Amino acid sequence: MTAAGDEAIKNGAAALAMAGAESLSSPELLAEIKAEFEASCIKV
Repeated sequence: MTAAGDEAIKNGAAALAMAGAESLSSPELLAEIKAEFEASCIKV
């Protein structure tokens, strides 16, 4: 791994963590995410 690769992995992990924290701290956002997920699922 290179220093640039390490930095990219850290930035990606931080972005995912922030997105998760934001969705868990906002009930409205979480409901919107769940609704969009349900709408995009294939019904069998």
